[in-house]
Amino acid sequence: MQKNLANSSRHYNRNLLLILLSIVTLLVFSIYIDNEYKKDTIEKELISLEKSIISEHKKRLRESVYNTVNYIDSLYRIFLKQDGKNSNLDQLSDEKYKLFENEVRTYLYNSVYDKVRYTWINKVINFDGGKDYALRLIHPNLKHTEGKLLSTNTKDIKGNYPYLEELEGVKSNGQIFYTYYFKEFDSNKITRKISFAQLYKKLDWIIATGIPTNVLDEKINKEKEILIKEFNKNQTITLSVKGLVLFILGLSFYLFRNQTNNYIFENLSKSNEILNNTNEKLSLATKTANIGIWKWNIEDNSLEWDDLMYKLYEIDSTCVKITYDLWLNTLHKEDRDIVENDLKISMMKKKKFISTFRVNTNSGIKFIQAFGETKYSSTGQPLYVIGINSDITKEKNQEKMILKQAKTLSEHVIYSRTDKNGIITDVSDLFCKISGYSKKELIGKPHNVVRHEDTPKELFKELWSYLKAGKVWQGEIKNKNKDGSYYWVLSTMSLEYDEHGTLIGYISIRTDITYKKDLELKQIQLMEQSKLASLGEMIGNIAHQWRQPLSVISTAATGIKLQHELGTLDSKLLEDELEMINDNAQHLSQTINTFRDFIKEDKKSAEVVLQDRIKDTFKILNASLNNNHIKIISKVDDTEPIKIKLILGELAQVIMNIINNSKDALLSNKIKNPTIIIDIIRKKNKVVLTIEDNAGGIKEDILPHVFEPYFTTKHKSQGTGLGLYMSFNIVKDSLKGNIYIENTEIGAKTFIELPIENND
Repeated sequence: MQKNLANSSRHYNRNLLLILLSIVTLLVFSIYIDNEYKKDTIEKELISLEKSIISEHKKRLRESVYNTVNYIDSLYRIFLKQDGKNSNLDQLSDEKYKLFENEVRTYLYNSVYDKVRYTWINKVINFDGGKDYALRLIHPNLKHTEGKLLSTNTKDIKGNYPYLEELEGVKSNGQIFYTYYFKEFDSNKITRKISFAQLYKKLDWIIATGIPTNVLDEKINKEKEILIKEFNKNQTITLSVKGLVLFILGLSFYLFRNQTNNYIFENLSKSNEILNNTNEKLSLATKTANIGIWKWNIEDNSLEWDDLMYKLYEIDSTCVKITYDLWLNTLHKEDRDIVENDLKISMMKKKKFISTFRVNTNSGIKFIQAFGETKYSSTGQPLYVIGINSDITKEKNQEKMILKQAKTLSEHVIYSRTDKNGIITDVSDLFCKISGYSKKELIGKPHNVVRHEDTPKELFKELWSYLKAGKVWQGEIKNKNKDGSYYWVLSTMSLEYDEHGTLIGYISIRTDITYKKDLELKQIQLMEQSKLASLGEMIGNIAHQWRQPLSVISTAATGIKLQHELGTLDSKLLEDELEMINDNAQHLSQTINTFRDFIKEDKKSAEVVLQDRIKDTFKILNASLNNNHIKIISKVDDTEPIKIKLILGELAQVIMNIINNSKDALLSNKIKNPTIIIDIIRKKNKVVLTIEDNAGGIKEDILPHVFEPYFTTKHKSQGTGLGLYMSFNIVKDSLKGNIYIENTEIGAKTFIELPIENND
């Protein structure tokens, strides 16, 4: 019997051992599977982390450049106003520009962050690129290079062309992200730099900033270390739990086999060792994250701090034993009641304690963010609160700086933000000022509250088609002020996304261009007045051209009638007289064709021979000049035709305006032997047409004003003051040339410079 019991015991123990081994095998296999899965997960998280950090810094680079561009544009407008100019088309005087550039340089010099993050500016000289395409204007880190010329042929350490890539990017899209490589200072280590550049068109400035990836690598590696430590900690906990299960199973097995308790204590010792290791890793994690741990025992009002808490509050733990009252006295006097109230409310409502407050330390005021959780007895009485403190002073200072910049932007930028349905959620102070509405009146309203009825619906269709396609839209919009008046803005609208890439609304940055649009309207009105004046002059020239032919026709017709009545009209005389009438009628028809061609050529651009155009123009003016006994002396050389591309009718209009001014001056001054001299001077890349009269010249105090609108020395019945003004605009804007007048020994000489292609 005893033998059977022994055999049964052996079988039992053997079966128990087999069961234990099976469970151990399953646990080991599950540990292996879990470990592989977590390794794969951590690798994916590390890749995602790296992409996220790079993406975040690229976003910061873009925001940094945007802020700099907005600051520069606002500063430029301030200097324009100081210079007495308001138009976007105006430029600063040389003196003001130097002050403006120095102001920008000082701003960028003071905006260097961590010695590796700064903003620099290159001024583009030639958008076609090549050698000396740009000037290094401002560079806070390489000040000795300021004033040097740059080339798109410059390569980085790996043979890339960063300047060329940057130039092509801003030409195509106005902005670009690009990378290049360089050797670190006093090192052969090659580092990649991520940069973002944007073109400030008003001054042809490329404004750029960047960050070396070795700086990002350090941050990425730190984050990776935290993830890996967290992974290792989780693995340790998992192994500890499963090890504990194995321990319990082994303990049960040995208990059933009547083993001693020594084994139990050995395993308990190992578990305690694992727990200590876990505590050490937790302590290391809090030190790495600069987090202090505290515990407040409510019953005896005592306070327990770890070493990092003493470090955060800059208190020597060897000299001072921290108490609740002592901690409370370290708080800023304005924050004490608030923090105590937050703590009491969290205990009463059984919620987590969350508070941000200021503390007084030896190095100055610090901002602390606190989190805590209250533990209760079985009867619901609070026993103690345990929590953490972290130093957020740096974040608070950055927040203050951002708020200050936001206030500056609000005062100098016409800005608005809407949700994805077009409802206004935020506007700048300048938006309120220009629209006449308060923020309270605008926020919550659709954006068409400022829409002017003159704005075509097609413009908004185009705007929404761009935004729905994910593109940035830019255009000119006429808006209505609260008082019913209008104002014009150049608006740039873009999409806003949250951190998950979901569309949440739209952002619009605007520039006031009312002055520019009013100026354009005035230009159109002046052009219409000039056209009417030119039409009157042409009609006068037609009358001069027709006077002689009509007189010949009238005389011939009267002669035929008289001779017919006297019976002396023969067929030969009749034929001669009719042929004379026909010739003069053809001349009248040709005159009409010449003036019709002049009018039709108003906006026709073509390549012509300059000498021929001058001759055609004088065909129109000949009769008027001959009738006033004005002699034309042409020094134009016809042997070598000068081909030039221009708008035909406009050049003729300029010549006619100048000739008519000379004619009026000659007649007004009653010049004997009145003369107008025409000449062409050919230079390397341009041709100069000169028209000189012998009317005695223009008074020196009047000469600088002759191209101004409505300026005239004639009686109101004789001139509008628009002829030379429109001639100046045509030559400058349409023909891309230059026009000016100088006094000579005999009179006034007008110079018309026109660009030509260099065929040498």
